[in-house]
Amino acid sequence: MNGRRREVVTVDVFEMHVAFGWFFFVFMGGGFLGAGLHGCGVLPMGPVAAVIGFPVLVTVLLQPVLKRRFLVSFDEEGVTVVRPLGQRKVPWSDIAGFCFVLPESETDSWQIRIRLDRVTPEGRRAPCSGPVLAGFGRSRLDHRRLSMHGALFHQFAQHGVGLVDDPRPEDWQRAHVARALSSCV
Repeated sequence: MNGRRREVVTVDVFEMHVAFGWFFFVFMGGGFLGAGLHGCGVLPMGPVAAVIGFPVLVTVLLQPVLKRRFLVSFDEEGVTVVRPLGQRKVPWSDIAGFCFVLPESETDSWQIRIRLDRVTPEGRRAPCSGPVLAGFGRSRLDHRRLSMHGALFHQFAQHGVGLVDDPRPEDWQRAHVARALSSCV
């Protein structure tokens, strides 16, 4: 690690509808792969087993990778969000803070996102559209998730970055940050 200190936090991000999408994608991809391998004579099974059984096997084997988690890594250079299909690095100089965003869908699921320190062409601060750090439902906040959020917030606090005031955070958001920080100590 080149002598650099690196902290890694495991994060639940995928709410059920997103996890379903990942598993559907893997199952369908496994089905096409199974059909192709069967057509080439590589899979020694019947066509039905190749198109249904093989994707089930692929999905079960990839389940630990896709089980609603990814990593957020912090070091002196910035924050790296590592997902199953890639990663995104954001330097500390580009980070204005973190914020809570309610996705446009009809769920009560919230996201914790990085707020990038950018200005729009109109001179306003850019909306909170940086990478997603965590997803949660306020009704599903248990001690494990609160501790995980605390580990995220603690890393930001160590770098002098906090909850972004614009758009103005609600009282429950400030309270959540305080509870989460106290749960990780």
